[in-house]
Amino acid sequence: MRRQSSPAFSRDELQWLDAAAPAVEQVVFEAWQQQRSRQPRPASDRDQPLRAAFEEFGAGVLTPREQEIARLLLRGHSSASVAEQLGISPGTVKIHRKNLYARLDIGSQAELLGLFVQELAGRAGTTDLPDLQQARA
Repeated sequence: MRRQSSPAFSRDELQWLDAAAPAVEQVVFEAWQQQRSRQPRPASDRDQPLRAAFEEFGAGVLTPREQEIARLLLRGHSSASVAEQLGISPGTVKIHRKNLYARLDIGSQAELLGLFVQELAGRAGTTDLPDLQQARA
């Protein structure tokens, strides 16, 4: 979703969105199933790997503050929202965001999501994304 005045998505951005689509579809499907049954999904041991991957994403590559900002960005927060959540200026968020993108060798929030999905799927290194496991070494 972009404003009409913004340029069209690039080919790389569309590839990242395509990579994220299966995970998004699964989450939406499960939410829809929960709503239909009107019963909350019980906590499951299957959720733990996802939570752990989310909390550990970027460990050893990013600073703790960059990890915190990455987690908020992965939740869909804008820079302004991140600034508000953390009680820092939007300019400071912009600097942290620039640094974390540089450390991960990415250039957008869509690429950040794609990298997280790739890490989660255990497919790190199968595309041109940086391998966080290798970067930690």
